[in-house]
Amino acid sequence: MPVISIRFNDEEERIIKKIIENKGSTVSQYTKGLIFEQIENEYDLEIVKEYLKAKEEGILELVSYKEAVKELGL
Repeated sequence: MPVISIRFNDEEERIIKKIIENKGSTVSQYTKGLIFEQIENEYDLEIVKEYLKAKEEGILELVSYKEAVKELGL
């Protein structure tokens, strides 16, 4: 499994470890969670931008819930 290294000074490490241990996690688990949360936020923002652009350009097609269910055969 690949390893990514992040350097902290002694004070930063102490603070980080204390906070993360109080949350019942490890530095690795917590950092991984933060990274993926940020990636998800950036992805969500891009989707919103695409929606707003399509809406502004008048190319956005919205359908009602009933229409979507019928279209999908649910």
